[in-house]
Amino acid sequence: MTSASDLDCSQESFASNNSSKHCTPSSSPPKALTLDEVMGSARDLSNLSLAHEIIVNPNFHFEASSPPQESLFKLVKDNLHKAFWDILEAELNDDPPEYGQAIRLLEEIREGLASYIITTMGKLCAPSRDEEIKKLRQSTENIVTLFREIFRVLDLMKADMVNLKINNIRPVLLKQSVEYERAKFQSILDKTPNALDNTTQWIKSNSCAWPFQVLNTAFLHVLTWDYTNKTLPETLLTDEGRLREIQEQLQQCQAVNEVLLIVYSTIGGPIQGLPTLSERLKRMTIVLLDGMQGRYDFNLEETLQGISAQICCELNKSLTERGYSALTPALQATLAGQIHNITQTDNPIRTLVEDRVQQYFRMLICDAKPQGKLEQVPAGLTIIKHDLMPLAAKFLSLVNYNKTVYGPYYADIIRRLMFSSGPNEEIHPKEQLWTPLRQS
Repeated sequence: MTSASDLDCSQESFASNNSSKHCTPSSSPPKALTLDEVMGSARDLSNLSLAHEIIVNPNFHFEASSPPQESLFKLVKDNLHKAFWDILEAELNDDPPEYGQAIRLLEEIREGLASYIITTMGKLCAPSRDEEIKKLRQSTENIVTLFREIFRVLDLMKADMVNLKINNIRPVLLKQSVEYERAKFQSILDKTPNALDNTTQWIKSNSCAWPFQVLNTAFLHVLTWDYTNKTLPETLLTDEGRLREIQEQLQQCQAVNEVLLIVYSTIGGPIQGLPTLSERLKRMTIVLLDGMQGRYDFNLEETLQGISAQICCELNKSLTERGYSALTPALQATLAGQIHNITQTDNPIRTLVEDRVQQYFRMLICDAKPQGKLEQVPAGLTIIKHDLMPLAAKFLSLVNYNKTVYGPYYADIIRRLMFSSGPNEEIHPKEQLWTPLRQS
């Protein structure tokens, strides 16, 4: 997506304070903003977020809004809709009938006859809605029920039309995505003072690394980002949902790996070399830890107690079936205690697994062709190898695209940080600061 000249410009902007305006993005000095400027920035950010979502998420699509089941909103909505249709039915059943409500309804759907409406809908709808149109044509319900179903199918068709437009615009956006997102972000910078403060602080906090590794180290820290107490850098906000999801799934993978490492190191030989048992324990642990993702009320300690009990039952069953003695109460208590201890941040098993995961991601993010090394999982992580690989691939894709779009901004920030460093600090002005990961 980015030409070689773009990369050269980024490196030249780092090496010189007199780099061109095209290569060195800048933010406006602090100033008072008008309401129109604030609203303009909000629109730019909204357009940037939507375009970014369409580009990086191939499964992005529009769904007709539906309130959660049992929610107050759904209850009120359903009651209001029912009241409307009941009133309409009562008016039509009056003697003589009252057609005022029906006429207003016909005006809303802009057609005079239900059969004509259905025929028109059949011509316009997506093939996937043919069955819905067929049901409308074959409907033997009263006119009120038919009107209700027409509106329901029209809502589905609206969503189909939006998704068609998304699919049509995606190839166009892919061709111009980098330039488009960069231009929109620059527009936000021009209108918003100090719009790169969080990004600058994020890079500055990792500036102790070698210059060409500063950005890679900063991205690795995003994997363990504290979303409760820290705001993401501005350049990562459009990917916050995806980054949170990766972090949550990674935490779950690490917990599964820690539990199983403890089980196999504690029990030893009698359960070694049994892939079926290993997979069963893994799947059971994953299911019980499923609530880790996105639930603020999730209690890890209680969950680990339940996992310990389930694992002991599964181990006893496997051991006795193969002629071994069941686990003693003392050994079960030891196993449960060790599993519970992974809630402590300084737990040796937890520290080991987290370090190995960081090692794995660092190896990939620093490699020019990481796709060929996804399977090179460090020792001790083989249990979650096939869970780590798709997470790593997704993270690398986000990092690569982010570097391509915002690379000039990162280069400018790092250049300014290094030129403002103390006289005793070594400066490497010609080192390459960022390198988009190549796709194999």
